Amino acid sequence: METFLVLADELHFGRTARRLNLSQSRVSQLIRAFERRIGASLFDRTSRTVTLTPIGARLRDGLGPTYAQLNAVVEDARREAERRTRSLRIGCAGAAGGDWLTDAIESFRAGRPGCRVVLAENPLADPYGPLLRGETDLLVARLPVEQRPELTVGPTIAREERLLAVPAGHPLAERGSASVEDLADLGVFALRSSPEGLSCPFVPLYTPGGRLIPRRGAFSSYSEMLELVARREGVHPLAVSLLKFHRHPDVVFVPIPDLPPVEVALVWPTDDRNADVRAFTAIVNGARAA
Repeated sequence: METFLVLADELHFGRTARRLNLSQSRVSQLIRAFERRIGASLFDRTSRTVTLTPIGARLRDGLGPTYAQLNAVVEDARREAERRTRSLRIGCAGAAGGDWLTDAIESFRAGRPGCRVVLAENPLADPYGPLLRGETDLLVARLPVEQRPELTVGPTIAREERLLAVPAGHPLAERGSASVEDLADLGVFALRSSPEGLSCPFVPLYTPGGRLIPRRGAFSSYSEMLELVARREGVHPLAVSLLKFHRHPDVVFVPIPDLPPVEVALVWPTDDRNADVRAFTAIVNGARAA
C-alpha cells in the first residue's frame, strides 16, 4: 500500500525506489503484487512515463487520506509509548547537587510526568565519560569544567561554601575554622587520574601568600579521602553539599572563610537535541533568574 501511494505521488519508479530505500526491481514486484490483489492495472507504463489508470486514481484518492490518518494514529501511539518509557539521566560529578536540584527535579516531573528522572554519581576519575558515551543526558558539575568542544557548559546555577575536612581533635577542629595558609602547613590530597588543569582551581597549588600547598597522597573517592584525613595523613577542602553523602566518624568539617565558594553548572553534549534536556535546563535557569 505504501509503495503504491508513493509511486502514485512520484509517477517515477526510480524516485519511488530512492524514497523508500528499495531497489527499482523490488518496487516493480510490489506494484505487480498489489495489482494482482486488486485485480486490475493501477498504472499505465511506457518507456518514458508512468500514469495512473482510472482505477488507480480512484484508489489513490480513497487510500491517501486513510493511510495518512493511520500513520498519524501509529505515530501518536509511538510518542505515547516513548512518553511513558523515556527517562532523563542526570549524572552528578562528586555529588554536586543541592536543594536547587531537588526543586528542579520536582518541577520537571510535574511538567513531564511521563519522563522518569534517574540520578547517578559519576566517577571522580572520569567525570565526563558517562556523558560523552551517552550513558547520561546531563551532568551537574563543579566548575571549572574541562574545556572540550563536544561539551557545553551552562551558566552558574549554585555556589557552595567550602569546608575543610580535618581529623577529630585536630587544633583546627578546636579552633572552629581554617585559612588557606593553614593548607601549606598541613598538606592536601590529589585526585587520581584528575583531568589536567582541574586540581589547581578547586584546590589551589599556592596560598595567597605564595606558599606551596603540598600534596600528601591521592584518592579515588571521597570515602577514601575521608579515611586519609581520619588517619591524620593530611586535610582536604570540599564543597558543603558533599556532607549530605559523605561523612566519617573521625573527621570534623570546619569553614575556610578565605577560600572562595565553588560554582556549579549543568553540562550537556554540544550536539544534543534532547527535548527533555532543554526542558530541564530551562527550569533550572528560570529558577536561577527568579
